[in-house]
Amino acid sequence: MMLRSGWIVVGLLSLSLSMAAQTASSSPASAQLPPPLIQFSNVATDEGGNSMSGVVSITFSLYTGQRGGEAVWTETQKLQLDATGHYSAQLGITKTNGIPAWLFTSGVARWLGVRIGDQVEQARVLLVSVPYALKAGDAATLGGLPPSAFVLAAPPAAGVVAEPAARVTSGAISNVGGTGTTDFIPLWTDSAGDLGNSVMFQSGSGSTAKVGINTTTPASTLDVKGGGTIRGELSLPSTGTAIATKGANSQPLDLAASAFSSSTSKAVTQTFQWQAEPVANNTSSPSATLNLLFGSGSNKQAETGLSISSAGQINFAAGQTVPGAVPSGAMILGSSPTAPAGYTTVGAGSLGGGWSASAPLPTPRNGVAVVALNGLIYVIGGQGTTGVLNTLEVYNPATNTWTELSPMPTARTDLAAAVVNGEIYAIGGGNFTQNNNTLANVEMYDPPSNTWTVKAPLLTARYGLGAAVLNGEIYAIAGDVFFSSAIGSIPSTVVEIYNPTTNTWSTGPTLAGSGNNPGITGVAAPVVNGSIYAIGGVGAGSLPNGTLEIFNSGSNTWSIGTSRPSVSNGAFVSADVVSGNIYSVDAAGTFQVYNTTSNAWTAAAALPTVTSNSIITGPGIVALNGFLYAVGSESLSGVTQGFTEIYAPPYPTYIYVKN
Repeated sequence: MMLRSGWIVVGLLSLSLSMAAQTASSSPASAQLPPPLIQFSNVATDEGGNSMSGVVSITFSLYTGQRGGEAVWTETQKLQLDATGHYSAQLGITKTNGIPAWLFTSGVARWLGVRIGDQVEQARVLLVSVPYALKAGDAATLGGLPPSAFVLAAPPAAGVVAEPAARVTSGAISNVGGTGTTDFIPLWTDSAGDLGNSVMFQSGSGSTAKVGINTTTPASTLDVKGGGTIRGELSLPSTGTAIATKGANSQPLDLAASAFSSSTSKAVTQTFQWQAEPVANNTSSPSATLNLLFGSGSNKQAETGLSISSAGQINFAAGQTVPGAVPSGAMILGSSPTAPAGYTTVGAGSLGGGWSASAPLPTPRNGVAVVALNGLIYVIGGQGTTGVLNTLEVYNPATNTWTELSPMPTARTDLAAAVVNGEIYAIGGGNFTQNNNTLANVEMYDPPSNTWTVKAPLLTARYGLGAAVLNGEIYAIAGDVFFSSAIGSIPSTVVEIYNPTTNTWSTGPTLAGSGNNPGITGVAAPVVNGSIYAIGGVGAGSLPNGTLEIFNSGSNTWSIGTSRPSVSNGAFVSADVVSGNIYSVDAAGTFQVYNTTSNAWTAAAALPTVTSNSIITGPGIVALNGFLYAVGSESLSGVTQGFTEIYAPPYPTYIYVKN
């Protein structure tokens, strides 16, 4: 909470001293004066600057200095605030003797601190008027006694001992000494109680009073000649409270210049004015703009047309020209078929659609799983020159650097991976250097702690499977259940669903399949608009199988889509989504795009690496920030590769000409 002190200027408070001398009665013992009180009025606001109401507890303290030191007097009162937060208090009213006169008769300045409730005490203000009155009270005493204490008493009756006159603690008020000039607000010029002129001057009185600082001709309520420093918020509140039929502007901020007129041979004031103005009053979305107005001489400031919206958008005045504006006939590019205002669409095309090399994968390998999380790309497992790996490396596109992280507990290749709730799951895979060539292992990686946790295994061990996340669950799709060099692969149509919350697997709807051997392996399973697109791959006997199956979560069924037109022998597929289109690459480096709206495939630019190295085990591919990243592979000669290449998908581009 805080006190609103806009009407308190350089220690001038709305104070009055309730110290009227009481005429002594004929009985000296009955000469009791009312206690000295200080009338204090102000407004109480909360910490947000809003006026308070109701009853509040306010503590008033007097100090000898502006900062620090112990209070020489303190008092707490419970005061009733009016609807606007105003209150009026008589300081000393709770004390039997009111404000002690000695606090002010010494000539030392006193500072008033005010604290509302349990809040921090506000900045102290200097009491200016009160010391003068109390100093005058001291001037009306002799040795601290009023003149009535020295009136001759009537002769005592015989045998009666006269009592001394009653001691009174306060007396009449007289003028304060010192020199000064009319209408100047005085200040103490020394510690002996002398007064003189301050830099503050007041003209007029009451509601028409004007105060000047360093000027004797103030032109407004407060006129300061010289610089000012405000160590807090400068507030220009509204001129009123809005009603349904009318809003209220802010108080204006004027900036005036003076220009000489040759026609009148006089200087003419040129005034710019900023003010906030209401917009959409009496609607569900009221707002405001900051407007610039201008007026010359005595003319009232009028709108220039320049304003700033609540969103920071600038509305220029009519006829505004911008330096460097596009001339008529010039052409610009855009991504919308609809031309911007003032332009006409004259052509269309596309930009992008090319590959570029990036920092290579530190550990060359193939059969990797790749996922993107929080702007980073994680490459998991795979097979390198030393065999099947448990390696985990992360790529930062912003710095074009790789970092090795904590390895998986289980080494494997041709695994699947998925991201749920900021955690990475490595699922299934194979280790063909061991007897158990297919694996059911599931392990979860936590990036913040760089640690792995073993999770519930697949119900059916598989490698070359795909993984998709739908409604917070992981779908493990198809893949080989067994591999033998003698009989080749045995692909499946199995679908299993993992619940990360319960750490359990359940059987899902199997692929629709076709023919005698409907299973597929080397599967990619991107998700678009709540549907899973399972893309092959390899079929029975390790023969190419470019089947596309689409899972509808509403009906919980699979349906056959348009197969990939170009498939390669042993072509494990990796795919991801950019702008609703599925980009897939297989082991031969064939790069194709599937449009989920038209259910059609088109060819895209092949990976540059394929030009010099025929790939037989394809790279992992993942989308991040509108780009595709292809990582790792194996060449026709069996050499594992660690290339990293970035693809910028093409996007439609339109040509506009300036009218």
